[in-house]
Amino acid sequence: VDLGVGAITVAVSALAHASYSGVTGYFLGRAKFESMGPYWLPAGITLAATLNGVTSWVLRELPLMGTTGYAAWVGLVGAALLAGGTFVALFRIIRALNQRTLAGMAE
Repeated sequence: VDLGVGAITVAVSALAHASYSGVTGYFLGRAKFESMGPYWLPAGITLAATLNGVTSWVLRELPLMGTTGYAAWVGLVGAALLAGGTFVALFRIIRALNQRTLAGMAE
């Protein structure tokens, strides 16, 4: 048992779950304060669930795809890139919405 890989897996999973709960929260917030239509919330939950499933698949299956045997770091890097990319995209979207809100209040 490689404890280093286990610790990194826990950290990557925590980052991923935080990012995907942020996606769900974004969709919930927009649905509450704007009229987004009946498909907005299911789309957000579906997106978060899909991202979570892809991350789980990457952590479990991607290390087995190499020809050299099990390479845990491949799955960890892939999952970290997916979770980090989601976090950065969500951060930029929320930042742009905040700037738009502040600009509307200044008018």
